[in-house]
Parts: sequence; structure tokens; C-alpha cells
Amino acid sequence: APAPAPAPAPASRGAEVGRLNPPVGARPAPAAIPAAAGRIDKSPRQATAAEQAEQRYRMAIDLAGRGQVQEAEHELRLALQSDPTHGPARQFWVKLLLDQRAVAPAMEVLREGLNGNPRQTQWAMLLARLELESGDVDQAWATLQRALPAASRDGEYLAFAGALLRQRKQALEAAGYYRQALTLDPRQGRWWVGLALALEEAGHAPEAREAFRQAARTGNLSGDLQAFVERKLR
Repeated sequence: APAPAPAPAPASRGAEVGRLNPPVGARPAPAAIPAAAGRIDKSPRQATAAEQAEQRYRMAIDLAGRGQVQEAEHELRLALQSDPTHGPARQFWVKLLLDQRAVAPAMEVLREGLNGNPRQTQWAMLLARLELESGDVDQAWATLQRALPAASRDGEYLAFAGALLRQRKQALEAAGYYRQALTLDPRQGRWWVGLALALEEAGHAPEAREAFRQAARTGNLSGDLQAFVERKLR
């Protein structure tokens, strides 16, 4: 069945120097010495956690570009220790891990990110896809559900929810998610096919046939999918 699938400088404070007027009749001091003088702190400002994470993230990009992937991963790990909310560092680390086919570590990095930001729909969808590919349909659905409240305007997310529910043999619920996705973008032929299959599996043959017709009318199906729809409409 088709499934849908992307750091303030401290304010400087002026120093004030107070002058003491000598008492009447007193001899003036040889040189005017201020009673108090402001100091200019020349020590370097310590970078914030977010700035440290950004620096390490950029260093990781440079290292990875030179083929030093393990060193890049080390910098990304330190970046996220400094600032666990640094999204680009987390995403880049996941990419490096997946490039090496290290799926389990990539999923763990995504889970940690979602624990801190459960509304990150792209991470949730990627993690659910990886869990689905690993054969854990129920866990993939649980992952997807966590971010569903933040995905009401994300057609790809809703269509993927429909595809997952079809695999869970929940055809009518799947059709509902496909319909939500299609209200956002009715030009998506893939989603019409998903809706048609869900309706077919639920025993709604006339509605399924109409959904197949709608899919054909979009004109944007891949060659294989177009041929599949044509066979369904014969």
C-alpha cells in the first residue's frame, strides 16, 4: 500500500568615578586620585549553552565534510549535551547515523528529541517510519499519535496515519485520516488511492471506486500507481 514519506552580548555598564573635595585648609594631594574607579573586565564572555551547541554543530558539519564522521558525531553528542533543544544538531546526527545504516541509534536520538519536543511532527513521522520498517506497527502508531495534535494541518502526516491504520486493519479509521489529508490538498493522487484502498478493505466498494476515479483525475500518479488504478477501474 502506498505510504507518504524535513544564538546577546551583555550590556556594558558605565563606571562612575567619584571625586572627594579636600577639607578647607588642607593641602591638596600631589595628584588627584579617584576614591573609586570602575574596572573594565577584559575576561572573555562565556558562551551560552545554545552558542556552545551551535559552535559544535558547525564544527560537526566541517568534520563530516572532511570524512571524519566519528569526530563529527562526537561534536554533535556534546552539542546536544549543551542544548538538547538544538534541532539542526539532532537532525544532522540522525542523518549521519542513517547514512551508516545505524537505525537503532538513530531511532534513540529521535526518541530523545521527541521526549523534549513531542510536537516535532517531522521527527515523529521519521521515527514512526523507522519503527514500521523494523516491523513494529503498534509502536509506530503510538509514536505517530503523540504528535497528532500538532499535525492537524499536515497532509503528509495525516495520510501516513491512514497508511499505518490500514496496516493495523483499522480501515474505516484509516479512511477518516485520508479524508482529512485530502481536505488540505485534494490534488494528491496517492492519498486518493490510499482512501480508495481503505474504503475497499472496509467493504465500501462504490465509494472506493469513486476514490479511484478521483485519483485518476489528479493526473499526478506515478506510472505503476496509474496502471494499478486503471486496473481497478476496468
